[in-house]
Amino acid sequence: MACIARQAWHEGPQESSPAFQGSQGSNIKAPVFTLETCYNVMELKRGRYSVISTAEASGLGCVCIKTYDRPSLVPKKQKMATREAIVLKYLNSMGVPHITHMWSAYASQDKFHILMEYCCGGNLLERLKAAAAPMGEQQLAAQVAAPLLRTLAAMHAAGVTHRDIKLENIFADAAGHPKLGDFDLAVFHHEAPTRAPVGTIFYMAPEVLLLAGARGSALEAAAQRRVGEKMDVWSLGVCLFELAAGYKPFQGISYEGIASAIIQAAMADLPPHLSSSFRSFIAAALTYDPAQRPTAQQLLDHPWIQQLPGLRLRHQGSLGTQHGEF
Repeated sequence: MACIARQAWHEGPQESSPAFQGSQGSNIKAPVFTLETCYNVMELKRGRYSVISTAEASGLGCVCIKTYDRPSLVPKKQKMATREAIVLKYLNSMGVPHITHMWSAYASQDKFHILMEYCCGGNLLERLKAAAAPMGEQQLAAQVAAPLLRTLAAMHAAGVTHRDIKLENIFADAAGHPKLGDFDLAVFHHEAPTRAPVGTIFYMAPEVLLLAGARGSALEAAAQRRVGEKMDVWSLGVCLFELAAGYKPFQGISYEGIASAIIQAAMADLPPHLSSSFRSFIAAALTYDPAQRPTAQQLLDHPWIQQLPGLRLRHQGSLGTQHGEF
């Protein structure tokens, strides 16, 4: 494969489908790159609804291919299958940094394909397990927190909430830079409000979990109004806690147990060696009330981020190499 091998983390024309109609009313164009033009296709992972493969494409090198079996998808899953393509096309066009790039998306017979950038560095959960030790604070701030806060700030400004930020959905590209991926649960801010919990339980914000109890009651509308882009801020805070501590902040042996810990704000203690500045940052990101929780843009001004030497946080782009590669 043409892709660069994974680094140790301490080193730091198919017919366009009408379903591709995006929020701006434009179709995803007929693809330049298709599965048929790729070679050396290798299956990586097979899920209930899709297959993830890698392949090589002329002029691109390694690509990632997500293929959905359309006949097996219920209508809700069909919407999720096209959502990632719609959102990625829009966010790529808006220049949102540190997200996976989509090369093409198209339907062919009974399949739906998305050809994306292949992040050969793996995801952050894999890297945490492989390192067998938490990340250092400076590395965490420079190589994960700062770039992904810029991602969230730009994405939210563009009117999109991810809704499923977790370590498995944050990848490293060949250059070692973080990339947020898996946008199949993402929503545009003008869409109907969420009525039920969505995402992955360990990373769900309390206001998301509280939707379940309010559904169908007089409190439902108020509960829905509390859910918005700041759920992503909470989820990123959980990720940073986990990378720094080596364990998750909210724990339990079942879905209900984990949900109860989050709703009751029963957060695990951080290791004692971590700085007061980092503790302050985590406390801000994991503020229980979303109305009081800072935005991603506000967290870029937090002292834990601003103390990094040489980082020009007000400009988008790749991190400098003086802190090492991600």
